[in-house]
Amino acid sequence: MWKKWCSIFWMLGFCLGGNGIVLVENGKSGYVIYSAADATAVEKNAAAELQEYVEKITGCRLPVVAAVPDGTAKVVFVGDSAAARRAVPEYWPEAWRQDEILIAVDPAGPLVLAGDAQRGALYAVDTWLEDWCGVRWWTWYETEIPSLPTLELEPQCRRYAPVFSLIRQVFYPDVNEHPQFLAHLKLDGARHHPLPPEWGGSNSIFCHTQLSGWQLAPETYFADHPEWYAERDGKRVSDGQLCLTNPAMRREMIRKVKENLRALDGAKVVDCSQADNQTFCCCATCRAAEEALGGHSGLMIDFINAVAAGVEQEFPAAIVCTFAYEYTRRPPDNPAVRPRHNVMIRLCPIECNLARPYDSTPEQCEVNSEFAADLKRWSEIAPHLMIWDYWANFIDPLIPSPLWGNVAGNLRFMAANKVTAVLAEHWAPAFGEFTALHQWVGAHLLWNPDLDAAELTREFVTGYYGGAAAPYILDYLALQQREIDSHPKFHLSIFTGGTSGWLSLPAIERMRKLMAEAAEAVAADPVLSRRVARLKIPADVAYLTRPEFTVWSALQRIDRRTPEQPPAELIREVVDNIKACIAETKALGPCACSGTEDCVLGYSRSVCRMGMDVEAFAAALKDLYRTEPLPLPLPLPDGLKETECVVVPATDFSRNADAVAVEDPPGSPFPVLRIATRKLNWLTFRYGILPETPVRPGLSFDLWALLRVEKATTRPVLWCGIWYPLIRQELGFRVGVEGTHWQWVKLGNIPFLNRAQPFLAGLEVPEAEYLYCAAIVLAPPAGQEN
Repeated sequence: MWKKWCSIFWMLGFCLGGNGIVLVENGKSGYVIYSAADATAVEKNAAAELQEYVEKITGCRLPVVAAVPDGTAKVVFVGDSAAARRAVPEYWPEAWRQDEILIAVDPAGPLVLAGDAQRGALYAVDTWLEDWCGVRWWTWYETEIPSLPTLELEPQCRRYAPVFSLIRQVFYPDVNEHPQFLAHLKLDGARHHPLPPEWGGSNSIFCHTQLSGWQLAPETYFADHPEWYAERDGKRVSDGQLCLTNPAMRREMIRKVKENLRALDGAKVVDCSQADNQTFCCCATCRAAEEALGGHSGLMIDFINAVAAGVEQEFPAAIVCTFAYEYTRRPPDNPAVRPRHNVMIRLCPIECNLARPYDSTPEQCEVNSEFAADLKRWSEIAPHLMIWDYWANFIDPLIPSPLWGNVAGNLRFMAANKVTAVLAEHWAPAFGEFTALHQWVGAHLLWNPDLDAAELTREFVTGYYGGAAAPYILDYLALQQREIDSHPKFHLSIFTGGTSGWLSLPAIERMRKLMAEAAEAVAADPVLSRRVARLKIPADVAYLTRPEFTVWSALQRIDRRTPEQPPAELIREVVDNIKACIAETKALGPCACSGTEDCVLGYSRSVCRMGMDVEAFAAALKDLYRTEPLPLPLPLPDGLKETECVVVPATDFSRNADAVAVEDPPGSPFPVLRIATRKLNWLTFRYGILPETPVRPGLSFDLWALLRVEKATTRPVLWCGIWYPLIRQELGFRVGVEGTHWQWVKLGNIPFLNRAQPFLAGLEVPEAEYLYCAAIVLAPPAGQEN
């Protein structure tokens, strides 16, 4: 397999005539590894890496020397050196491209493993170990090393430089906390996990927005300079964007960016991007500038160009990066507005349908077609173009998500349009759906997007999960792809929760059966059995959360069914599986969210930031199958039936020092949430178990809240509603409470959209002292047809 893969891998290469060389024969060798006395840290590390792995593969430890022995051609040259160029002068390029590698087997004897000064030697060594010797770095702690007492190499010369040469980066916690594994996958370190020099250093962006603590944080500047911040409805606001036309703000931003570059000591790319909101400045000066410069992006480019010009004299090699994101995604309409030579545009396809190729036609997928048009236009004017891509389901990272069918094609589309940097955001636990597979295949595609993604997938599945389990796992992946392909109009977003919009219940049942068969096929092998066990979690969670089985069936007006496996039994099985994965990861040493219970569901607005542990996850799953009424302080309002409503206990929302669970009245069997009203306190739904896409469109629900206050007030005390992740908007209601006794308050009617996520907030009403909330109820409105 690996030899075939190697032949696909190379973009530039040729075989040389003559006999091959025998590097090691029956565990013995006359070869030495040459690392020049003035070798860089990465070249010295590459030589040590080669020595270590050759010994593991063959049992023979090649000595590392700083001088070429007289009268011998049996030398492995690691790195670009004068000695290497004298020994084999015909192989070297006139100039190295970023991350370019050279692997040359000379018929006369030498082996050359060299490349670009920053990390080419290390990448050449790791490529040779992987493609010629068959080493596989599957995960940061699982490596497959073949036993080959004899290593015989055919004469050949291979050179390759990656198309995404500036940045190749993924946001996988398992990857980013382990620099050696990052280097093996030929990836940059993430923003908080830069690579040390011996592992090649990092080209990664120091990622901070214009309003972060590293730049112009409102908490530092707003009080004295409100005019530096966005104007909305005639008022300057601290929770929006900057006023990009303000000259004094521009001068301070240039000063801060230079300060950051000095602190970062050699960083190639520094971020100066808009904050993650759409509250752009609407002052008269900014609006006039946008009109003249060709829209929101035109003004942003004008601002970033000013910053880039301001830092260039002191930092001539630095690149200033900014987003083309949401309201700035479209290139400026004014053709005269172009990014400077030291500006990078980072384009974000957050609106795209991940189930369809980015270069779809309008008939195939209109939203993707619009993004493709924007990418092509940016490629015509941007000197440096980066894509912030999304390989994740942020809402439900534990359920099946068939976004991988288009990753390779999307990367090739980017490469064809002058993209030189890619960051793929994917925060997922180790037991998320195929996390290990995706990080390995994704890294190889970032290094070379022309590789065959299906072949890479087969190789990983067979090598990592075992040949006996591979047919079942590959059938699982194929079934998932067929299901999404059969729903060409379904929009798969990073905010899509649930599976009922694209995955049939029989398909989920088949997927669970395939995983059971895969587990049975490797049951006798404890290592493979452990790996396959993780793969059961996503299909099991998808099965448990289907609306056909849960309390959401009544709200969605579908007949409730009984799952074949008792929910309590399956919930315990899922939770025990997750706990086993967490325990295994913790035993390996410190790691990111794959090994901590407070991030068990990965990176999502509803879970990761709120710290939900595994048992809370189990409780949330059990709530879906609740049949007994909750002991609320008051019965449901007249006309509402527990069997037709979804009752969300207020304690299912996030908590903090000003929002705590209490008994009210004391001794009550039902805890409620007490929220201090001294300031605004926004609380999100703690659990990822939210309503799926309705089976029948056009449904809505009434939103009720069971409330009281400590002291009477005439002002609204509660802000409650629904956050729609798919469209990134909320629909909420601000309501008051009459008196201090428990009472039901009807907030309003809300459309039932995909993954509607409840939120509540205690408003700043100091005279009320405390707001008490027992529950939020989603109920079908009177008169809505079944």
